[in-house]
Amino acid sequence: MKQSSLAKWLKLITIGLALAGAVIYLVLIPMMIQTWVNIWAANPTFVMVLWLAFLWLSGVPCYISLFYFWKICVQIENDNSFSYVNATSLKQISKWMIIDTVFFFSVNVIYVFVGISRPEIAIMTLFIDFAGVAVAVAAITLAHLVYKAADMSEENRLTI
Repeated sequence: MKQSSLAKWLKLITIGLALAGAVIYLVLIPMMIQTWVNIWAANPTFVMVLWLAFLWLSGVPCYISLFYFWKICVQIENDNSFSYVNATSLKQISKWMIIDTVFFFSVNVIYVFVGISRPEIAIMTLFIDFAGVAVAVAAITLAHLVYKAADMSEENRLTI
């Protein structure tokens, strides 16, 4: 597979992830929250607004990460896969995923303690936290490998 076709597929996947995220954040999550909150919350409207604000804020780092992934796709398309730009973008993805995971976990714990969440919901969200950590670790590992490959590529260019 050529670099350009690989980059096009990766860009299509990025667009697909962005659209799927929009459906999840704008359609599915509000529907789920409305159902859950109406069952157990004393003030469902207030609790729903807090949950929506929290979850929509948690989506921001995901979309920032997609932006950095798009930058990687552009570098791949330009036949510059092993570059310092890609290593930096992967580090940024890792950083934003850690920020998102810490935010997501912290707010879930706070919501349980103030009574606008339930322990079983907090336990379910641990799977999302685990996925965030997994993406962050994969991204930082790839950043390290891409950085080393960029170093080797730079050394080869300097060798006569």
